[in-house]
Amino acid sequence: MKTKRFPLLVVKMKIGDYVEIVPMVHDVRMPESRRDGLIVEIVGERKDQAIVMFSNGVFLKFHISQIKNLVKQKMP
Repeated sequence: MKTKRFPLLVVKMKIGDYVEIVPMVHDVRMPESRRDGLIVEIVGERKDQAIVMFSNGVFLKFHISQIKNLVKQKMP
């Protein structure tokens, strides 16, 4: 039985990072005037998606290519 192998993906985003969703991506559940939020979870088989919490309390999933990191969370 073959196992799936994925190329090494360097994810530069962590839980707690303050991020913005890139302009060409839209979801009607995002706040109208704000595209920023906090990463609350890294998901996906390749760990290439993030759950982002917005100011209106909505949690949405985006691919890392759709997210711009504004402020990185410092780890102790």
